[in-house]
Amino acid sequence: MSSELEKLLVPIKQESKKVRVGADEDGGYVCLQTSLSKGMDVLSFGVGPVITFEKDLMDNYDATVTCYDEAVEIPLTTLNRYPKLTYVKEFLTKENVNKIFDEYQFPVLVQMDIEGCEFDFFETITPKNMEKIETLILELHFEWPIKIDKQRILDNLKRLNETHVCYHLHGNNNLYGVVEGTEVPIALEASYIRKDLSTGTEVDNQTYPLRGLDFKNTGDQRPDFIMNWWCSK
Repeated sequence: MSSELEKLLVPIKQESKKVRVGADEDGGYVCLQTSLSKGMDVLSFGVGPVITFEKDLMDNYDATVTCYDEAVEIPLTTLNRYPKLTYVKEFLTKENVNKIFDEYQFPVLVQMDIEGCEFDFFETITPKNMEKIETLILELHFEWPIKIDKQRILDNLKRLNETHVCYHLHGNNNLYGVVEGTEVPIALEASYIRKDLSTGTEVDNQTYPLRGLDFKNTGDQRPDFIMNWWCSK
């Protein structure tokens, strides 16, 4: 990745313990323990049929979860088992994003894996609705399934950093490019907390992935990405 991009993607150490929510594979994410509360509201944009992240939140935190995705079907058995789970067969779009968030009060946890459309989200959501997001767990897509203009990526990450603080990063080992003969991630799982709730200012000066928290997205032989561009040299 470019040095400009790396400067905008720096995990900040938090007082809270980090915990893994969901499966130890694709679909599981790292959250701050203090951001997980009983009865929390969760909005999940871009899901698979298994939804281990969302199930974990419902099982352990009695969360109320609403999933949006037009491309998948959540099994009826899952919907019947979880009365606090709602599935809306729609994509998140520029047209519906603020209509959806207008119905919520913060705190709300948002999971987002929408294949590059996260940049439409950043450009469309109102400041008032962005403020409602206490925790944002998302996958940032740079070159797949569509190549995103570099300046657009930088502008939107700057916008995100104005309201939220990154506390964890993980490279998707299933989505990679090659720069000067080295494999680099073209999609990153990133965890953010709203800036006023952040308890730290120091860079998390350790190399990722972190044992027990991070796991490969795909089970093939490709290793996890080693990431430490933010560490003191």
